[in-house]
Amino acid sequence: MFDPTIFDNLKVVFEGAMYDMDMSGTLHIVNRTDRIELSTMSRSFGMEAVLRPSGTVKGSFTLQATLADLAAELLSEAGKQPGCGLELAFEFGIEEEERDCAAAEQALRSIWGKPPASAKRSLGATASSRRVSKADCSCSLPASLMSGKSTTSPA
Repeated sequence: MFDPTIFDNLKVVFEGAMYDMDMSGTLHIVNRTDRIELSTMSRSFGMEAVLRPSGTVKGSFTLQATLADLAAELLSEAGKQPGCGLELAFEFGIEEEERDCAAAEQALRSIWGKPPASAKRSLGATASSRRVSKADCSCSLPASLMSGKSTTSPA
């Protein structure tokens, strides 16, 4: 038996929340990945889902833990912050880029708050991908994250 890491605990919570929403009919899970990279001693876990019933909003998350993350947690290294990375991505149609992307950013901030200074963040849409994403956010997955009440999504 081993003590679970931050990554392990978050993986269980996120996976359970996603399957609960799938069972309730809120969304449909379309992909799941669970990887251990032995050459770098890193791990990643992700799931991808579409909003039911329309399927017009697609969302995914990826948890990532590096060797440095694991070492900081297991060795309790002074000055090191244990944790793991979280990337959220959403895809949805937009009509007016400036307006819809601003609304997407507002929706994200209302759910997740202000991102940490160290967060890597991009918000925007391109004609080819129409993708809005945000990385290294807080760690919770409320059902409202996948609500399709507007054409916006977290960024």
